[in-house]
Amino acid sequence: MGGSAPFVLAEAPVPVFFLISLLVAGIALHLVVRRRRTTAAADQVLRDGAP
Repeated sequence: MGGSAPFVLAEAPVPVFFLISLLVAGIALHLVVRRRRTTAAADQVLRDGAP
C-alpha cells in the first residue's frame, strides 16, 4: 500500500471507513478488557495473600 495509502483512504467509500473505524474500536476494546482482567487477577492474588 505504501505511498498511495492517503489517496486510497481519500477515495474510499463510507463502508470502508466504517469498517476501519470498527476495527480500531474493536482493538481498543480488546486492550481495555485485557487490562481490566489482568488487574482483576492481580487484585485477586493480593486478596488471597498468595505469593
